[in-house]
Amino acid sequence: MNAPKVYLAGPDIFRADPVAIADRQKDVCLRHGLIPLHPMDNNMDLSGDPATLPLRIFRADLGQMLTADAICANMNEFLGADPDSGTCFEVGFFAGINAALGTLQAAQPRKPIYGYIDSDERYLARIERWRGNLKDASMWRQWRFSTVDMSINLMMEMAMSSSGAFVTTGFEDCIASIAADWRAGKVLVPAR
Repeated sequence: MNAPKVYLAGPDIFRADPVAIADRQKDVCLRHGLIPLHPMDNNMDLSGDPATLPLRIFRADLGQMLTADAICANMNEFLGADPDSGTCFEVGFFAGINAALGTLQAAQPRKPIYGYIDSDERYLARIERWRGNLKDASMWRQWRFSTVDMSINLMMEMAMSSSGAFVTTGFEDCIASIAADWRAGKVLVPAR
């Protein structure tokens, strides 16, 4: 049985010690029998024309996502109450692939979407906490936030819980969930 390749999405590449975090995350995957695909690996070679670096990283990340069998996304808040926008793009990319595969009734297995946060704090509570950081309180009154009781934006959480899982106990539990689903035959890996 081939081990699934898991794309590890999240803003951890922006931390002060991104290589150490990536190494730890990859080690957790390997301990669970999963093959990690980490975007940090696409951010190591900064040589070449600086003007083409963003496109090179973008293409390398897309390449990893296309070869991945599942995604594990860090959906913790980033620079506000919401997750990192790049990570949201990556989750949407997987959701789009899955929708296309379903529409086309493709033989290719779907790419389950798993995500995690480190606490069970509800989305509206996080928004309220961040509201105190707004310089212009009148801006707050211009928006109506969802009354659906979720941990993150419902589009993200539903993409995960409807195809994989959404975990509120952190990275390692999310990886354990992927590994358990793989062993139970819920994460399908095409023949390589």
